[in-house]
Amino acid sequence: GGSSPIHHSYRIDYGASKNDRKLEVSAGRFITRSGLPDSTSNGLENDNILNAGIRYQRPLGDWSMNTYFGQFFQHRLIHHSSMADSNYQNINRNRLDILFQSPGGFGFGINQNTQQMNGDSTNRFLSWSTFYLQKELKKINLLIGMNQFNNGSGDYPFSWQLNYQKEWDAFYMKIVSSGSPKPIHPTFDYSDRVTTYDSLNYEFWSHAMVKVGFINQNMHGDLFVSMVHRKKRVYEKEDSNIQFVGGNIGFDIKNGWSVYSKIIAQIDSSIYGGGIGTMATAGMQGKLSLFKGYMKIDTHLWMDGANGKLKSFGFDPIKQVPFNHTIPSWELPDKWLIHFEAVANISGVMLSYKINNILNAVGSMGGASKEDLMWARPNHVYPQLGRMMQFGVTWYFMD
Repeated sequence: GGSSPIHHSYRIDYGASKNDRKLEVSAGRFITRSGLPDSTSNGLENDNILNAGIRYQRPLGDWSMNTYFGQFFQHRLIHHSSMADSNYQNINRNRLDILFQSPGGFGFGINQNTQQMNGDSTNRFLSWSTFYLQKELKKINLLIGMNQFNNGSGDYPFSWQLNYQKEWDAFYMKIVSSGSPKPIHPTFDYSDRVTTYDSLNYEFWSHAMVKVGFINQNMHGDLFVSMVHRKKRVYEKEDSNIQFVGGNIGFDIKNGWSVYSKIIAQIDSSIYGGGIGTMATAGMQGKLSLFKGYMKIDTHLWMDGANGKLKSFGFDPIKQVPFNHTIPSWELPDKWLIHFEAVANISGVMLSYKINNILNAVGSMGGASKEDLMWARPNHVYPQLGRMMQFGVTWYFMD
C-alpha cells in the first residue's frame, strides 16, 4: 500500500488596515497520525489540533485599544498499554486580552483564560483572570496584575512582569522578571482527591534573567544567566529551582552570509529543566540569487547536540510529563546532528525544504549498515529516529 507523511499542517493568515485600524486573523490545522511502540499491542496516536486567533487594534481619541482572542482545540486519540485512559482526550483552551493604553505609556487591561479537558477519566474546567496595570518608561516596562480563579483559590493573588534595558554605545544590559500561575498538568492534578486544597489546580512559576551583550556592524554576542522557580505543590517536599547559563555570538561575513554559535547549560538537576546538560548549536546562513534574481534562496546549514545529559531524566511522550528513573537502558545518549534547510522565493511563492540528521540520510543512500548510521533517541518509549524531511509551500496573496 501507499504511505503518507506522519505530520500535516495547514495555515492561513489575513490582515487588513485602514485609518489607523488594524485587523489580523490567523487559523491553522495540525494533524499527526502515527504508530506508537508498545510491548503488548499496536500503539496508535491520532492527534488533531485546530488553532485560531484574531487581533484588532484601533485608536480611541488619544488612547489606543488592542484586543486579541485566541482559540485552541485538540482531539488526541491514544492507544497504548501504559494508558488506563486510552481512548481520547479533548482540550479546549481560549484566551481574551483587552488593553487600553495612553500616549504616556500607561495602560490597563484584562487577561481572561479558560481551559476545559475531557477524557475517559478526566473532566476538568478551569477559568482564571488577571486584571493588570502597566507603565512604560524610558528603560523600564512594568506590569502588575491581580488574579482571580473560578475555584476561589487565593494562594496566588498577584502576577508581574518587569523588563529593564540599559545601553552604552554598542553594549547593553537587560534584566527580565515575571511571575504568574499556570494550570497544573492533569497527570499531577489531585484536586478531586484532596478537596481541602483548591490551589491543586494551579502552580506558580517565576522567572528572572540577566543578559549582557554587544552589537556592532559585523558582530554581535551576549551572555546570560536565567533562573526559573516553580513553587512546590501541596504534596511535594521542596520547590523546583531551574538554572541556566549560556551565550550567543554571530558574525556577518558579506553578501548576506553569516555564521553563528549558541550554547546553553543547565546547572541544576531539576527534571523540569529538561535534563539537557550542555546544548550547543553552530551554523551558517546565506542568500543565493539565481536566474537573474527571479529565484532567491535562503540557506541554512547547522549542527546541534548535547553533552552531559542528566542520566536520571526521563520524558513520557504518552502523558507528556518529565520524571526521574534509575533504569540504565532509558538513559538518553549524547548526540551531535547536522541539518539543512532551504527556502526558495519564486515570484512570491515560498517553497521550503528541510532535512534533519543529514548524516543518516547520506549514509542510507550510500548503503551503510544500520549500525553505522547516525541515530537520535528522543525518549525511552520511541525507537531511534533517523532523518526527518519536511516540505512546505507558502503563498501570499495581496489585496
